[in-house]
Order: sequence, then structure tokens, then C-alpha cells
Amino acid sequence: EYPELAESKTQSPETRAFLLGYVSHLAADEVWITTMFRPYFGEGTPVTSDRLEGHLWDRALQLDMDRQVLAQDMPIFKPDEMLLDSDSEVAVGFLEEEVLREWRSWVSRFLGWDFSWDRLKRALNRMYRDDNGVPESLERIYEKVPREQVESYQQRVIAETMSQAREYLGAA
Repeated sequence: EYPELAESKTQSPETRAFLLGYVSHLAADEVWITTMFRPYFGEGTPVTSDRLEGHLWDRALQLDMDRQVLAQDMPIFKPDEMLLDSDSEVAVGFLEEEVLREWRSWVSRFLGWDFSWDRLKRALNRMYRDDNGVPESLERIYEKVPREQVESYQQRVIAETMSQAREYLGAA
């Protein structure tokens, strides 16, 4: 629907960077759905036979990956500086300028939040209200979804993103 975006050489550096981030997000979603969600969290899979519970455990595992990344000390990672004016000079026909500004603002806020399990805990408490509360750890999940599988997912996302980025930038 937006064939002009396929030609990276005609895009500003800001638009190319935005599109590569977008492609990275899509690659992560596709790899997650095909290698993690469907095999482990759908109805009748090893983690659960209940759809809602599967969705909650799926989200818990994703939050745990976020937690692990956010726990790393990355002095070079300064979201406020990195995202300052990141929406300027981005020209994609499927997003209006105001939407891009809202996106940048949301990402800036998100990256500034301290990690918290509170949201997930509230949902799990509703689900486990008759079973002494939320399970104490994610070990239940890691017994059914090996940590090696999560690491494999992460490596596959990096490889897929790099492949698609090379293909896109090869047109430059």
C-alpha cells in the first residue's frame, strides 16, 4: 500500500531508522507468535489448557524478558537523549505527525518507568484468588518453556531483524 517506503535510498535517515525499528518490532512479533505463543501458550498446549491463563503466562514471560533487559547497566542507553526529536523528519504515509509525536512520548515514558509486576499480579490474583494468591515465581513457566527456548527466540529475532535490515538497506 506504500510502495515508496520500500526504496530505502529515497528515504531520509530518520525515516529509514523508524522503518527499521518498525520492521524489528514486526519480526519480534512474528517470531514470538510462531515459536513461542502457538506452541506454548495457546489452548491445549504444555503450559495450560485455559486460554486466559495461557495469555497471562505469555505476558508474564514477555515481562520477564523486559525485566532482564532493564536490569542491565547500560550507561550508553539514555532514552531521553536518544528519542529527542526522533519523530522529526520521519515521513511515513500510514502515520500522521501527531500520531508519531504521541508514539515518541509514549516510548519515552515507557522507557522511564521502573519495572513492576503489579499489573500482572493484579490479573493473576483474580485468576488465583481461591488458590492462595499468585505463584511465587516464574519457575512454573520455565519448567514448561525452557529458558533455552526463550534465548533461542531472542537470537532468532536478532537474526531475522538483521536479515530484513540488510535487505532493506541493500536497496540504498
